[in-house]
Amino acid sequence: MAYKISDEITWKDLKSGVVILHINSGDYFTLNETASQIWYGIVAGKEDTEIIQALVDAYDAPKKEMAKDFAETIQLLREEKVIR
Repeated sequence: MAYKISDEITWKDLKSGVVILHINSGDYFTLNETASQIWYGIVAGKEDTEIIQALVDAYDAPKKEMAKDFAETIQLLREEKVIR
């Protein structure tokens, strides 16, 4: 599933990760390295499976663990209305 970034969102890539600002609420989020990689996948329009596989490759981690991290990050971004 490809995700759409909410219109009220702006973001910046920093050396330490990604910072996301919700313009209407003023809330901001700092993503850690793994969540930042998920964000880059979302921005690139990649599918879930592609993003998860990229995480597995990047971190040499079990697919099950990366799928769990992916699902938790997606849930948080949805709850905060960062993505749809």
